[in-house]
Amino acid sequence: MRLGNADSTNRFEASWLVKPYALGFFRALAALYVFGVLFAGLAWDCHRPTSPDGGSSCVAARSSFAYFSILAYWGQGFYFLTAAVHTFTYARSGQALFNGLRGQRLLQSLHAVLYTTVIVFPLVVTAVYWGRLYAPGQLPAPAAFDIWRAVSLHAINSALALAEIVLPRTPRPPWWHLAALLVVLGSYLGVAYLHRAFTGVYVYDFLDSSGNSTGKYHHSPGLVAAHVFAIATACAVVFILVVGAVALRQWLTERKKLPVSNKKEEESVAEAAADGGAVDIEMVLNGCLPDESVVPVGSGSVSEDTPER
Repeated sequence: MRLGNADSTNRFEASWLVKPYALGFFRALAALYVFGVLFAGLAWDCHRPTSPDGGSSCVAARSSFAYFSILAYWGQGFYFLTAAVHTFTYARSGQALFNGLRGQRLLQSLHAVLYTTVIVFPLVVTAVYWGRLYAPGQLPAPAAFDIWRAVSLHAINSALALAEIVLPRTPRPPWWHLAALLVVLGSYLGVAYLHRAFTGVYVYDFLDSSGNSTGKYHHSPGLVAAHVFAIATACAVVFILVVGAVALRQWLTERKKLPVSNKKEEESVAEAAADGGAVDIEMVLNGCLPDESVVPVGSGSVSEDTPER
């Protein structure tokens, strides 16, 4: 029996390695951590002294929403929260949350695009930050919180992205998702320059072509455009690598025949097949089969090649 024959319609909620409840708990913990970092950062920026008289201001907290790394982290948080709800729903009922809803296809497509952003953008953020923006001594030594936040935003983000590439049974992102990613990047340029128009500050110095900046990355308009093109190219390269990684994971976990070594699981698969294919075999193997879905096994043998529903 091929593992890929099971549950071909609920790939975003199932895992080839762990049970749905375990995947759901991981995603819930990831969402909790991401939102913890983000809200702790907002509180830190609002309450630490920012003036000689000891006063504080939330200007830094408000400005944080103009940084691509932080916006991408918010995206990761909402993805993991949504994915956890979907996974727990699937683990409990055996059905995806969108099943039967009007506009199901559109919602599933949007969810797939969101998934692609959270497995691509964090890797781009990490590469650009440590390869282009970070300089030794940039992190303030007295503030351990700032160090933890920077590592969370620019290192742990990629660890979470890699986990989402490896753990679930998600399909390979379609190539048109690359266009969606580039549209998001292009839209962010508008956010960055709107922030400059309202605050007078460039989010990233390498976007400054005004000729008035003393920043490290002040460049001519041509070099600014080159930076933008380089980041877009990096995004495309990362996307191609991610597509290859997901395809490799699918090949390793679905095309190789995996034996059903547990006799009890084998009997459960037979019961599910004897019920006319009304039960997801993936749910049986993962131990999440609703009790009312299991019926006594009748006479006759059941083939492992019983068509999936």
